[in-house]
Amino acid sequence: VRGFPEPQVCWFRNGKLLIAGDHYSMEQSARGTFSLVVQEVQDDDGGRYTCEAVNDAGSCQVTVEIIVE
Repeated sequence: VRGFPEPQVCWFRNGKLLIAGDHYSMEQSARGTFSLVVQEVQDDDGGRYTCEAVNDAGSCQVTVEIIVE
């Protein structure tokens, strides 16, 4: 996700806010694109992941279902 003005971005898994740490990292590229990185993916990492972006222009949410095989 990216936007102008730069949005505040939050990531959720199955409705619970994700916190950056050893397993999840949230990154922003030089072009302003935000992404979620899952380290050492395991079977139980599957679920509904939501990206929520908010700025002065409004808000947007996108949810995807991730299946780990």
